[in-house]
Amino acid sequence: MYQTLAKYYDVLVKDDNATQMWLDFFNQHQAGKTILELASGTGEITLALADGFLIDASDISKSMLNEVKNKDSNNKINDYLILDMENFSLNKKYDNIICFCDSINYLLDYQSLNAMFLSVYNHLNTDGVFMFDMHSLDRLKEFEQDYIETGNILNTDYQWSISTDGKYIYHHFAFYKDSGLVQEQHVQRVFKPELVIDLLEKMGFKIEVFTDFNKVGIVAGEKIFIVGRKI
Repeated sequence: MYQTLAKYYDVLVKDDNATQMWLDFFNQHQAGKTILELASGTGEITLALADGFLIDASDISKSMLNEVKNKDSNNKINDYLILDMENFSLNKKYDNIICFCDSINYLLDYQSLNAMFLSVYNHLNTDGVFMFDMHSLDRLKEFEQDYIETGNILNTDYQWSISTDGKYIYHHFAFYKDSGLVQEQHVQRVFKPELVIDLLEKMGFKIEVFTDFNKVGIVAGEKIFIVGRKI
């Protein structure tokens, strides 16, 4: 996953304003100085948080972690971990565990989601906080008609298409390189937020829910944000 896309990821999706909104959200709800970031991607949020917190970056993709390392010229990030967020075991606990940018939607069923929540719970200090965002159900309506984007980035023509079958969101990337066509497909599951909250509460989290960063509760919007405190 992300073996080809990692190189182009920032050019395609980097949004400094959105990054600042995630940072503000984190700072509003954070529970201490230590952070484990799951699915760090290319590290835009990671590196910003490293200025004031002790953060470990993790991702299942070695290519993505290499992108973070290339940016981390001052060695601000405490550690780099190749990690499957569904099931992990580390010999340490954290004040905060975060999983932003709808990364949690790469888990494809509720069983996987519950396994992740257990791993997170076991790696949080008491009163520690788990923060994540996920696609709202409204995103399924948004992509009922296929989305197609084309252009040229880093001297490479590309096409990015997004479609849905009413349950999953499919991202298809095609890069037309001198050496030939390279394709990647990513699949995301859109979960019912009430069922996600139920899993977290049964695990032992106290939950706060927001839509699009700052709207309280589940309302119309693109992303559901959940803050779970380990009690």
